[in-house]
Amino acid sequence: MQAVAHIRDADLRFKSSKVRVVAHKNHPKIKLVGLTIGPLKEGESYELPLWVALELGRRGITRVVDDCILDPSKLHKIHWREKMQSPSSLSALPQDFYPRLRLLISELRARANEGPEGAREYVKVLNYSKDIVNCRVRKVVSMALARVEPTRALRNLTVEERMLYEEVRRLVEEWRRRILEVE
Repeated sequence: MQAVAHIRDADLRFKSSKVRVVAHKNHPKIKLVGLTIGPLKEGESYELPLWVALELGRRGITRVVDDCILDPSKLHKIHWREKMQSPSSLSALPQDFYPRLRLLISELRARANEGPEGAREYVKVLNYSKDIVNCRVRKVVSMALARVEPTRALRNLTVEERMLYEEVRRLVEEWRRRILEVE
């Protein structure tokens, strides 16, 4: 349960982070609880919380111009790079990779019903995502079993992966200790 809370926290931090957007059209001021947006002028650049930028983007008002959004081509490059790494090393990922991945999957799932091309792209991204996750989980668990100390080998772990590493390591160490207990 603690892992689920950490993942939710990571998503919340990600969606609350500020991103740069460009307005596609003029829009009057929007007042939200504790937040005022705009007014927005077409062609102008603004910094907004990601969740606001995404909602305005869905309505055709703005477009995110920061590099924080993961797209299928970036995911393909990450997939290729991860597969090319040796079984004992992890490629570097942005610390917010998994929230970005969940956002991409969510958006493509919503578009999957729009036609066969959207459905194909969704399935392809889902398969790449599963491959990346499975590959990285194998490597993280292997590192935990090998009693790798937090050094250079662990620097490419995301927050979620470090949590998995520490939990697996703790569980295996406890198991080893109990197996070798002599009464």
